[in-house]
Amino acid sequence: MKRMFRMFSLLIIGVLYCGATAWISEGADSPTDIKKRMKANLPKIEVLKKEGKVGENNKGYLQAIDKKLSKKGVALIKVENKDRKQIYEYLARKAKTSVLKVIQARVGQIRKRSAPGLWLQDEKGKWFKKPKPPATKPVIP
Repeated sequence: MKRMFRMFSLLIIGVLYCGATAWISEGADSPTDIKKRMKANLPKIEVLKKEGKVGENNKGYLQAIDKKLSKKGVALIKVENKDRKQIYEYLARKAKTSVLKVIQARVGQIRKRSAPGLWLQDEKGKWFKKPKPPATKPVIP
């Protein structure tokens, strides 16, 4: 699992941060285009997450938590999830593995990197807020 996590991390860095220009599939945006769009949308997505309107589901995609999410919010989720799907497919082809394995690795990353208080979905589909880490007691020598 650690190897898969490392492999996925390197691939996502290569795709999203190095600006790979290979086409994902016919008629799809390039990874560079997707990277730009995802980067531009990230601040808006972060706001929706902090407001508790959007969470990360157990399939590697964003999902509305608030049933009264605005049309703009719903549209933003659709764009982000479309981009994620294309990236997952691209990474799977690059790594010669399944999309499911790429998604599983990404879900683990999302859970680990998400800030406390944000909505996540467990393996069984139950929504929860990521807990705050336990307070540590100072070590007195």
